[in-house]
Amino acid sequence: METNFLFEIILVFICGSMIGSFLNVVIYRFPREKSIMYPPSRCPKCNREIPAYDNIPIFSWLFLKGKCRNCKEPINFRYPFVELLTGILLTLAYLNFGISWEWLFLSYFICILIAISWIDIDHLLILNSLTYPSIIIGLIFNFSKENIIQSLLGAIVGGLFIYLLAKISLLILKKEGMGMGDVTFVTVLGAWLGLNYLVGTLIISFFIGSLVGLILMFLRGKSDYFPFGPSLAGGAIIVLLTNNYLFEWYIRIIS
Repeated sequence: METNFLFEIILVFICGSMIGSFLNVVIYRFPREKSIMYPPSRCPKCNREIPAYDNIPIFSWLFLKGKCRNCKEPINFRYPFVELLTGILLTLAYLNFGISWEWLFLSYFICILIAISWIDIDHLLILNSLTYPSIIIGLIFNFSKENIIQSLLGAIVGGLFIYLLAKISLLILKKEGMGMGDVTFVTVLGAWLGLNYLVGTLIISFFIGSLVGLILMFLRGKSDYFPFGPSLAGGAIIVLLTNNYLFEWYIRIIS
């Protein structure tokens, strides 16, 4: 039984890293409005098509020492990192939910969080083409779990809260603190996690965002804008994989 369980973990991790390789394509091509199916992956420097043996998640990057086989230009570390991260997160989700329909849905959710976060980092942009379908799928997922009321409340209240927060921030600070992309992203989180889990997600996200802001201010010597999407995604993943434990623990402490 233990051998089978270990085999399943390894298999899930391998599949997750392969999905992470596909997410790299989504992250690069979606904002550029390019097809994610064609043409095959190419080196962005020399435009040489990457053969299958150089496209093995994580290992190809290590074997090639992070360089293109043809032109020897460095390959961004983000590529193996996204593959590794996706493999780890989908494995952790498997350990929480087992092989089930719930795990398949939540694996999609985690992958969307990764894609949205990296696109936000690269372009300061959260794409409606990723968020809108995810809202619908989140509502369908929670409808199947008979949790549709929490899902609707999470989507509506969460989106409205961030929208008002963005408007208040613009009014007081005279500059945009959050954009409409953040509003739709929080709506996605609410639709998937429900209102109760969304509260914990936002608290953790604001903490992560504040910490990142302080670190960047220390490094750059000034306050600067940075994308909030990754903080939201990080909060959502922490809440999802810990079953909202940190927020519930915090409530017990202050009660």
